[in-house]
Amino acid sequence: MHRDLETELLPSRPRVRAARSIIAVVGIDHYPAWPRLTNAVNDAVAISWLFKQLGFTEVTAPLLNAAATCEAMRRLVTDDLGRRLAPDDSLVLFFAGHGHTHTSFGDAPVKTGCVIPVDAASPDGYLAASWLRLDAWLKDIALLPPRHILVIVDACHSGIALCSHHKWRDVGSGAADADQQNPLRLRRSRRIITSALDTQRAMDGGPYPGHSLFTGCLIEGLSGGLAEAGRRAATGSEIGLYLQRRVTSYLYGASQDKQTPDFGAFEYDARGEILVPILPLDSTTTSRRAHGR
Repeated sequence: MHRDLETELLPSRPRVRAARSIIAVVGIDHYPAWPRLTNAVNDAVAISWLFKQLGFTEVTAPLLNAAATCEAMRRLVTDDLGRRLAPDDSLVLFFAGHGHTHTSFGDAPVKTGCVIPVDAASPDGYLAASWLRLDAWLKDIALLPPRHILVIVDACHSGIALCSHHKWRDVGSGAADADQQNPLRLRRSRRIITSALDTQRAMDGGPYPGHSLFTGCLIEGLSGGLAEAGRRAATGSEIGLYLQRRVTSYLYGASQDKQTPDFGAFEYDARGEILVPILPLDSTTTSRRAHGR
């Protein structure tokens, strides 16, 4: 009898099949121990619907309200998506709900960013085991098989996810084209877009009824706002830059609140880019942009 662990065998290679674009969403309004939100579930449902219009498919059920426990959110990544995705797939994972930054004090302050599951304990000055640490969650997401992964987090203080990772604030303005983007498409990407900086709160409402400010702008962008100059698709970085500009422009001069989306890469990124289709520009989107709404 031996006490050492057996070496884990590599999984067999999946059968070759067409690459897929996958959308997975989490949205929580009804927190028992945290303030209730109004629009997070609407945001998750709308993003799921919109991405399916763009050609994405769901391979897991949305985690909404009571279904979005800490264990369920972990298993969504490590088990549910891990078993169903392949190396040639692309994944967009969207979270809408509470975010929190815990600061511990020793020799120096240490900040830990968390997304808050539905069963999370209340914030009582300690880092609860029922909170989902962003660094650990992103590590698990980064290890998933797809070549391209884009994580979108609409939560307060979500920008802390980028504090120890790379940020790119200057992205080329040229329209993404399938042929031009081939070299980037061949490289692995691990990108994240956050709705606010690590020191900022994210607004639960905005000019799009039933949606947060950030998600409303995301819906606007993918529904034609990014489709200028004949653009038919956008990279994750271009979407991040669009959101950064649109959210700050909505708030400029009209509110004391400051909210600045951010975007960048996390572990195992190889400077590739996901390419997301865009719906054609319509009159509604044009009117909203013309009036700054």
